[in-house]
Amino acid sequence: VEKYPRDPRANMFRGFYFLQKDNLADAEPYLREALRLGESNPVMTPFFANWTRAMLALDLDLRGRRPEALPFARPACGALQSDDRWLQALKERELCP
Repeated sequence: VEKYPRDPRANMFRGFYFLQKDNLADAEPYLREALRLGESNPVMTPFFANWTRAMLALDLDLRGRRPEALPFARPACGALQSDDRWLQALKERELCP
């Protein structure tokens, strides 16, 4: 992120790193920044955007913020492949219909 602060992928992967370390609070700002930067950056493909939404939804839900998580989960639920582990995690947490 320090080397490429305007690249949404750098923020997404930094947020993913914190999720892997069970550091949920630190993951959120990076995931939100990735989505914000991705709105105007063509490197943020729909796949990466939905993957980031799924991660953010799970992060928020795991921290007891389900109402905030749902708007991020819904687009990801409809776009991710059925074998995607993030989609399966969203379904396990009952964030997908």
